[in-house]
Amino acid sequence: MWRGVLSLAKRNRAGPLLHRYIKNMPAGIVPQQVQRQLHQSFLETYQRNLAFQELASRIQSRLDDAGMKGVFLRGLSLAEIEYGNPALRRFSDIDLLVPWDDVPRALEVLTHAGGTHRREALSDSYYFRHHFHVERIFGEGIGAMVELHWNLDHHYTMYTIDIDGLVHRARRVRVGSIELTIPDSVDRFIGLCLHASKHCPAIRYYPRAPLLPRRVLLDGWLIQVVDLAMSLHASPSIDWGLISAKAREWGAENTVFFSLVALRTILGVSAPQQALEHLSPRARHNKLETALTRRFLDPGHTLQLGRRMGKIEQWILKRWNMQEDAVFHPVRLLDLANYFFPEKRDLARWFARPNVRPYLFWWLRHALAGAWRLTTGAIALLSYRFKRKLQRQHGIPMKDPAE
Repeated sequence: MWRGVLSLAKRNRAGPLLHRYIKNMPAGIVPQQVQRQLHQSFLETYQRNLAFQELASRIQSRLDDAGMKGVFLRGLSLAEIEYGNPALRRFSDIDLLVPWDDVPRALEVLTHAGGTHRREALSDSYYFRHHFHVERIFGEGIGAMVELHWNLDHHYTMYTIDIDGLVHRARRVRVGSIELTIPDSVDRFIGLCLHASKHCPAIRYYPRAPLLPRRVLLDGWLIQVVDLAMSLHASPSIDWGLISAKAREWGAENTVFFSLVALRTILGVSAPQQALEHLSPRARHNKLETALTRRFLDPGHTLQLGRRMGKIEQWILKRWNMQEDAVFHPVRLLDLANYFFPEKRDLARWFARPNVRPYLFWWLRHALAGAWRLTTGAIALLSYRFKRKLQRQHGIPMKDPAE
């Protein structure tokens, strides 16, 4: 049994949290070997996060010197502020958000701070056109990755997030021994909902399922739900009216609502009923989304379909040498269903119009633009992978994709 517990804790990055929990349990319940392994995970997380703090401090200092305002998302601030202890929340990278116009200068800052392009990644120009962040590797010490964002999620989610406003509202806080610029509490909580929904679609599309806790646990995304709970615990006086208004402005009311319902289903943590009522009138899916949800996430189909999709995904990754974090990985079929068949209110917000009459005209404009973006992105991706494969076969030195 304990071997399975340790495996699930590692998969969900919950080892340090489990260590803190079992410390208060009576002696003899948890085997000494299990305690040692969890304690080791606790210490490793603490040491790694301290190294991340040092790197983030260096980047923040260089941003200040360049007169730029970058916002650090999740990660360090999450571990220190929401969890109250940098050893309790393990994370694998540093997420830095800047407005689109500041991306070139921010990349220069990361380069001067020691960041290099990940060799197996696509070119920067590809990510600029078809994604929402680029990566830089800092190999010294911890081998950290910094993701430079200009948006919080992929274009196909149809979120209309005011990035400039988010950056403007961000505030400087002390994180451990350093100071970082982080989003305000409302932006931070909605961002956590978006992040959890992106990595674990079951949260957004299947919140009331009896098997949801088991599904999230086995998929390795329990820590995302714990993040939401910790955020609410750290901000008991958070403005729910402002969260509802901001979620509607960003087109994320469904995501926030279903995240709150999933939080209640999995951990028993409830948001105020008034907040749920403000969000719930828009918390629904269109007919195509409903059909796809049943097909992909219903317990009657999940296991068999999951195995089938797993084999297909592994074949694609092997055939084209694609990494799991390839640019099209976040574009799930459910996202595309919502993108290509939006409701009138979503379309009106997307084009910043009070109405979209005639609907057919605006829908065709939207769908054709999306189809063109999707097609050109797929062609560029396959072309890039094909060229890299030929280079490897013929022993041609591969040019740095950042160049």
